[in-house]
Formats: sequence, C-alpha cells, structure tokens
Amino acid sequence: MHLWDIVMCFLLSAVAGTGVGGGGLFLVYMTGPMGIAQLPAQALNLFYFLASCVPATLTRFRTLPWRLAFLCIAGGIPGVFLGTVVRNLLDGDILRKIFGGLLAASGLAVFFVREKRDNTKKPHHMV
Repeated sequence: MHLWDIVMCFLLSAVAGTGVGGGGLFLVYMTGPMGIAQLPAQALNLFYFLASCVPATLTRFRTLPWRLAFLCIAGGIPGVFLGTVVRNLLDGDILRKIFGGLLAASGLAVFFVREKRDNTKKPHHMV
C-alpha cells in the first residue's frame, strides 16, 4: 500500500462518516486505481464498513430513527442470505455488471431525483 492509498482511505472514511456512502466509493477506488479484483475488494469493503460505521453511528446516536433501523436490520439479515444464494448462482461478470449498473443508477438518482419534503411531519428521530 502506498501513501496515496492511505490518504484516499482516510478521505473516503471522512466521506463515509458524513453518511454519503463512502463504502461504495471505496469499492470503486479499490477495483479501479488499486487494481484489486472485485471479490477481494468486496470483502475488504465489508471490513471497511464495519470500521467506519461504528464511529459514524456513535456520533449520530441521538438522532437515529430506531424503528427504521430495526426494519433495516430485519430486512438486511435475510437479504444477506438471499444475496449469498444469488452470488453462488450467477457468474461474477454478470454480478459485476449488475453492481456497476446499480451504482451508476444510485449516483444518477442523487442528481435527478428530488425528495419532496412535508414540513408538517416530525423528523424521523422523533417518530
């Protein structure tokens, strides 16, 4: 690992701490400039996520929408097992294209989809 890689990991961690999705950016950085194959990069990305989500969660603990968090956990755990089954059924090249398409779609959605806000509703953390 070079100094530039350490600097990039630090910067992407700072971005992840803001909730922007630094993990996805980290995966793109690993598979692009660093030249790491996708499957090892995904495994590293999971460890990266664990290391970065704990401090980010602790800094936002008071505003965490607990009902939503538990719903995400309840859907996420079976989703992990379903994703593992799909991963074992599909070829890596197909999965890479699907992942790239989803990453591009989510990036484009940030620019083109505007969230409608209803100022009469309570914030999520107060629900």
